[in-house]
Amino acid sequence: YIEACRGEACAARLAENVAMWHHGLKRTKVASVLRTMMMRKFSDDGIVAYYAGRFLDYDANQAKKAGKYYALAAEKLPDNPLVLREYLMWLDMEAKDSAKLKQLIERKQGKGKALLELPGPRASELFCEAAASAKQLGLAKFSQQLWAKTME
Repeated sequence: YIEACRGEACAARLAENVAMWHHGLKRTKVASVLRTMMMRKFSDDGIVAYYAGRFLDYDANQAKKAGKYYALAAEKLPDNPLVLREYLMWLDMEAKDSAKLKQLIERKQGKGKALLELPGPRASELFCEAAASAKQLGLAKFSQQLWAKTME
């Protein structure tokens, strides 16, 4: 199946299956084999990168290694609130990289919509996290805008 698998939808389905084998079925060895195959075949896919980052960050206790995967996921999926929230939290809590955090919040470089323009049910979670970070970075006015957007 994995060798015949092509395209984004296939990569995303495989990533979901890896997570299901790991968390739902508690078959970590099977999940590990599938994860290795997934990373070999779809190493440049945004969803795969997100799942790899989450695995390293939360399950493998290797949070330092998760950053490159979160960064790739954010680059490939610049308007995905869930991906951006994880990357933002990683930059804040693990990397403690204020410059990249500010760049992500202000969205002045790179592709993607302005943070306040992101749609979707998970966007309010991103706005909440970004509001706290913006306040810490001295962006009080933008922090207030994010909080207001969170409450909509």
